[in-house]
Amino acid sequence: MNLLCDGALAPELVDNDAFRALVNHLEPNNGIVVVSTFSSIYIPQEAARVTLIAVSELRALYNLNLDREVYFVKGDEASGFSHTGEHIHTQILEVMDSIGRERFASIGSDSTGNTKLARELGQISVPTVLIVPDPNHHLSNTIKDICKIEYFQDALRVIFDINKGLETIGNTRFGTLYWAGYSLLRCLPAISELIELGIIDVTSADKDKAKLAWFKQMRVFQNFTLELQQLCSILEPIARAIKCLEGPNVTVGDVWKFYVAITAVLHDLFTSDILSIPQDVRDKVSAIGFLLDPEHVKSPILFRSTGNQLVGLPASAPPSSARTGVTDQDLRDSMSSYAKVGSFLFQLLAKEIQSGRTAPEFARYSSAAAVMTVFKSQFESYTRQYPPFSMRSEHWSKPIDYWRTLAPLAESGVLACAAVKIFSILANSMPEERTVSRFTRIDTPDRSSHDARTIVQQTQVYQHNRRLKARAAGVLLAHLLAQFKLDQVHSSELKKSVGSLMAAAVETPRASLSPQCEAGLEALHDTDPSEDDDNTALPIPNNSSTILDTRRDGVSITLPYFRDLLADVPVVGANAICSLADWSGEVSAGSSRQGRAAGKKAWDGEAEKMGF
Repeated sequence: MNLLCDGALAPELVDNDAFRALVNHLEPNNGIVVVSTFSSIYIPQEAARVTLIAVSELRALYNLNLDREVYFVKGDEASGFSHTGEHIHTQILEVMDSIGRERFASIGSDSTGNTKLARELGQISVPTVLIVPDPNHHLSNTIKDICKIEYFQDALRVIFDINKGLETIGNTRFGTLYWAGYSLLRCLPAISELIELGIIDVTSADKDKAKLAWFKQMRVFQNFTLELQQLCSILEPIARAIKCLEGPNVTVGDVWKFYVAITAVLHDLFTSDILSIPQDVRDKVSAIGFLLDPEHVKSPILFRSTGNQLVGLPASAPPSSARTGVTDQDLRDSMSSYAKVGSFLFQLLAKEIQSGRTAPEFARYSSAAAVMTVFKSQFESYTRQYPPFSMRSEHWSKPIDYWRTLAPLAESGVLACAAVKIFSILANSMPEERTVSRFTRIDTPDRSSHDARTIVQQTQVYQHNRRLKARAAGVLLAHLLAQFKLDQVHSSELKKSVGSLMAAAVETPRASLSPQCEAGLEALHDTDPSEDDDNTALPIPNNSSTILDTRRDGVSITLPYFRDLLADVPVVGANAICSLADWSGEVSAGSSRQGRAAGKKAWDGEAEKMGF
């Protein structure tokens, strides 16, 4: 059964004579029965078992899901039903109720009409969840919109026409037009040389060769090359950002950073004018690409990216009144994002309190007003980097490690509660995309007899087995690390053995690939970008504008850090900020204190009467 599920094989395999002969040879009297027994009994029973295990595990966690494990709890076929937003919303609530609504941190998806409505309804039903639209769908649709500009149509016709042996244009890949154009651009010199040498005879009757005859028309060839270079240069930062944002550890702050990085790279491209991009094209690209307006950017939580807390600021000694009423007016005046972020976090915490969640960070306080007052003080202290927020450790590999350390402390716990929730959110919908890709792999055209129920059940078993393997690998790694510490007394022998291995590796010849050949080979997953994605954002309180305006929000796009995000090689000066390696200092002994247990409290809505 695991072979069928892990290998995405059709259950009909068990009825194959060759398969039965193999199994009988390995294990006579194995008891394997017909396919109907697998599809009707074995697989459904195993899927039900692993689903119960998954729900049991998830019921013990908050801010699902911190470690980025994928849990496919339910698949809804809904044959004969209209897949409306209300229907999807109902299915989402059923899953959330089986686990506990208070345990979810966000709802994420692409922004088709029905999924977007389902998110909105989900936030109304569960006010504590945040809406996280998928940035990859939005950026992919941005590429499509740029490619609709009339100026690039001639180049695009050639890209669509010349695809044999190059990157083909697919309907299920993010940024596919860029990768197809880039593959053609890097092959143009080779194609041109083959034509000049007569290896490709453009005068032959072969249609695929004959349509390359324009390569010999110098002016036409030069104009096409220039237009293709212009198009690829504009699309490149967006396509690279998509690739980076497909990762399993992407946070909402990363989305903001890459959106700013796209703006910075395009600003440099248009300012330098190396490729002589016409002004009207720049204006159209700016209208499409600069006004990046998904709900990510509208949400003020992104106006303070993960970079802020990683800045190596010198530790400041707080004034004696720092936590008893010092004004933050200077911060409001000098940091345009300060009030926006503060207001958002303030409302986030208010909803958490009103939901009745028994968070240990709230147990120290007798009222919602006390919690919100402490939040204001802690947010100001964090922004000024007063202790304990000035703590740094080289062992913290992610921002959430920083906030988890601060969560048990009375001086930082309230703000850390909100920060842990935000950094727990996976800011893309790639788990869903890959799950659907698994459906596609199982339900190939020659397996049209598969029903949706069996496909869902096989996928659930497959994901469960993957989780077990990943955890086993983690346990093995922990064991090896522990063993390594025990063997440190033999460090000299270890260094010698490692040195000999490295020397052998240096002496061993290895195959090399040019950067041009490697670029784009692993760029895309088989996903299905939405065709009818729209960017109408939900209203977020206390934020009047939905445009990513870096000047308005006090962001300097001249910083090398943003260019380094999308560069082929390290950019000088990029590590001056946001470097975990530069963190110094040790976690204070107070970080081990645990929050006191608390019962559920009635907060009578008093937080709503307050403001940041």
